[in-house]
Amino acid sequence: MEIKLVSDALASAGLGVPTLNALVPNAANYRVLLMQPHGEIEGSAAGVRNRDSVLAQRQFGRFLDDARETHADLVVTPEYSMPWAVLVGAIKDGIVPAQGKLWVLGCESIIYSELESLKQDLAPFATVLCETLQPDPQRFTDPLAYVFVAPPIEGAGATRIVVLVQFKTHPMGDDNHFEINGLQRGAHVYQFGGDGASLKLVS
Repeated sequence: MEIKLVSDALASAGLGVPTLNALVPNAANYRVLLMQPHGEIEGSAAGVRNRDSVLAQRQFGRFLDDARETHADLVVTPEYSMPWAVLVGAIKDGIVPAQGKLWVLGCESIIYSELESLKQDLAPFATVLCETLQPDPQRFTDPLAYVFVAPPIEGAGATRIVVLVQFKTHPMGDDNHFEINGLQRGAHVYQFGGDGASLKLVS
């Protein structure tokens, strides 16, 4: 596992570092919105997802609406929970965090090559960043998606919605060795807040 600064990942895409409300070291309150979804998950060789996709799409779609409408500064969902179809649809529909907000979304598993295709699909709407992995159709990733607004690196021009994907770096222990046998691991853990920052955030 290697800690990587978010600022370095953004610089490679020509983007600057956002000022996140939850990481400003002052006495002001910030609002957090957390989700504990209702339903069951299922796992197979293809990965982990919600068993009832219709229920999941309804729940998580409404949750992202709430995140936007309540102006929550930090928005969090559990591991393996957010359907990619919901997140992609929300971004295309303009349901995205405002400047200074951070969405930390544990997403359903995805094969790395599928994420590469998703990156192209979202290109007109958002910049999707992640570490480079070797495509392996036999293994799935456990992705965490940070969604936020980033300014251009030079300070002029349009801001950009960013989806920064962090892959799980270590498998869980279970009797069936589910993740040990099926998980494609990442090596990078992204840190918001540089070396001089008094507040930092990692997952």
